[in-house]
Amino acid sequence: MLYERSYMKSEPYRLKTCTDIVLFVLIASFLVQAIFELFSLGYGYHKLFALNWTYLANGHFWQVITYGFLHDGPLHLIFNLIGIHFVGRALEAIIGFEGYLKLMLTGLLSGAIMWMVFSEHNNGLIGFSAAVLAIFTLYCLIRPHTKVNLLLFFIIPISIRPKIILIGLLVLELYGFLFSELNNNGAIAHSAHLGGMLAAFVLHLVSGNSSKFKIQFPKIRFSGGQEPRFSQAPISANKGNFKYKVNLTETKNLQQQVDEILDKINERGFGALDENEKNILEKAKGILKK
Repeated sequence: MLYERSYMKSEPYRLKTCTDIVLFVLIASFLVQAIFELFSLGYGYHKLFALNWTYLANGHFWQVITYGFLHDGPLHLIFNLIGIHFVGRALEAIIGFEGYLKLMLTGLLSGAIMWMVFSEHNNGLIGFSAAVLAIFTLYCLIRPHTKVNLLLFFIIPISIRPKIILIGLLVLELYGFLFSELNNNGAIAHSAHLGGMLAAFVLHLVSGNSSKFKIQFPKIRFSGGQEPRFSQAPISANKGNFKYKVNLTETKNLQQQVDEILDKINERGFGALDENEKNILEKAKGILKK
């Protein structure tokens, strides 16, 4: 044990997940932005990377993505980092590295398009919030009934379902868009936020069964030589009060059986499994270890 601890301490830190990489890039880009602004070069930096109709028309097409890596001060950055750290990690564990990266890029692009449709041509757009809202929205769609614990006003502990949070957030963004942004009464780009949320809705529908609000992603993944881990299957938003029974017919392969067992765990907990279903999981682990 002492040897293992000593070895782990000597190991260099590595960015192991997409979430780690995004957090690092956002912080690094903000520091670069701060250095440019410190030397009174902030205007040129924003001109090159922030989203603006004029510069976009002159061929700065990369701005539909790079705008997300600029922020209007430390608080703007911190709020986005918090969302990515807590919600993004949970979502990446479900949809994987590639799906997570595609979601963020699509959220940024959709946010840029929505903002350009409704914004004044002399305005600019910065911030990673469209991608953060896409992450949060997709997580709520995949796990609508899994209760989460929050501190209301950072003081009052509450337990609430993600779908309720999503509905409330959507109402707030629509209100801000209709009564603030369209009237040029605020500095928050609600249209970009709604664009990120829209991207998550669309990806959720086209990636799975839209009638059951399910999204299909790999449920068994390997992680750097460690034991394989089983991620929970998405919850169906249309689940009813019916008795859950797993079909373990001989014609189904092991992957299908494991998927259905994971659905049952997600629906009723591990204690609801019978001995046969537990043996299936053990069998799957044994095969994956080979």
